[in-house]
Amino acid sequence: MTARKKILVVIDPTSEEQPAFSKATELARRIDAELALLTCLFDPDIARAQWVTGQTLEHIRDEAIDAHFESLERLAEPLRSEGLSVSAKIIWDNPLHEAIVREALNIEADFVVKDTHHHSAVSRALFTNTDWHLIRECPCPLWLVKPTPAAREARVMAAVDPVHEADEDAALDRRIVDVAQLFSVLFEERLQLVHVFTPPPPPIIGMFPTAVPTEPVEDMIAQARQAHAEALNSLATDTGVPAGRIHLREGSQIDLLPATAGELHAGVVVMGAVARSALRRLIIGHTAERTLERFPCDVVIVKSADFESPIAALPPIYGSVEKSA
Repeated sequence: MTARKKILVVIDPTSEEQPAFSKATELARRIDAELALLTCLFDPDIARAQWVTGQTLEHIRDEAIDAHFESLERLAEPLRSEGLSVSAKIIWDNPLHEAIVREALNIEADFVVKDTHHHSAVSRALFTNTDWHLIRECPCPLWLVKPTPAAREARVMAAVDPVHEADEDAALDRRIVDVAQLFSVLFEERLQLVHVFTPPPPPIIGMFPTAVPTEPVEDMIAQARQAHAEALNSLATDTGVPAGRIHLREGSQIDLLPATAGELHAGVVVMGAVARSALRRLIIGHTAERTLERFPCDVVIVKSADFESPIAALPPIYGSVEKSA
């Protein structure tokens, strides 16, 4: 029997709106998953408050934990009454991204779901420092929910890069498609497979004699284009995506990935993050960092199956105090 998936939902204690909770709940209903609601608290000022009130640090902290725990239970109870499996936990820990990753590892979460924040000055959602840390260090797929309602007929876009030198990268593409297919259940839309081919720059003839091509530059680009098309079609065949839902674009990834998401009316884009350094730390890269916030929809970040979060080896700095149900 297949184990039920576990969805860890980060509840923001500073906000009345909880779009991550709403979308994660809908996914849990569709795939019969367990929900784990998590609020992380920490306030360095509480350590100073005991001098003003005469109360102990532990008493003040516990009062804050109890108050927020009641809020979590108010979210959980209606879902339990309809038959969903929902747990609730408050953790006193800092920094936030480490607390989230530790809990994801602790419960063996299949997804972590978290809100991003809207920035009115630029009319789009911006990732926080915590989001960027999670993008690099969260071991399971990370669903970053933007403050927009989910469209009932929003498509799921899997952004892949099927031309690889290493088998681990090819396996990552298949994981991206697997996750995207799961989200297609939520949106009731079949996924769209997208790859952006960036043509190689033509050699600078005359400056580097050894770089003079042995064949016309146009032929070299055509051969590269054909190789990318064949790799994309092969991935589609392996993962059961029909030809009508394959999209090969040519140009800048920074421009075309967000533009294609808009063109396809994507509700969520699923894309990968790959370890590139000798120390196996996750390096998102300049292109992805410039692209992620430009998507007009939610983003799900997927890592390779053998990714090990560096946070797994880090104990809580302040000691983790928690309350759960």
